[in-house]
Amino acid sequence: RQLLEYVVRPALSELNDGPSYLASGAAEQLVMGTAAQESKLRWIRQVGGGPAVGLWQMEPVTFYDIRDRFAKTQPYIWNAFGASSIDLRPEALELAYNWKLAALCCRIKYLMSSMRLPALNDIAGMAHMWKVVYNTPLGAGKEDDFIQSWETIIAPANLKWRRV
Repeated sequence: RQLLEYVVRPALSELNDGPSYLASGAAEQLVMGTAAQESKLRWIRQVGGGPAVGLWQMEPVTFYDIRDRFAKTQPYIWNAFGASSIDLRPEALELAYNWKLAALCCRIKYLMSSMRLPALNDIAGMAHMWKVVYNTPLGAGKEDDFIQSWETIIAPANLKWRRV
């Protein structure tokens, strides 16, 4: 509950100058579900020694693509990026300790895709989007893994999602 209220919701609220679906309940669910799947809400550094960092286990190359290319395409994204970072030009390691920036980058990663955001409570749709966009077809994760993480970590918290 605290991750949603104090990290994810404020991070997505930074996108308030963009379309309303960017900070919708469905977006909150996708970002929370991604963290649950990627780190089980407890790992800050990728298990096994990989390069990914933070609760959303984002790799530096993805972060730099967001920072150096995509965030500059829309002023509201660039403004949200700047408002969420601690440094004027953040580095990927900031994702390990700046959870607001990490949550925002997770949402932006999905925004970079042409896939449509699944509807609120469409967890199977979110699992599919996670697999295609975040984990990628080459990744080891499976849609069922996302659903399992949702059912064991997120669903028991009985969170209240935005109705935007």
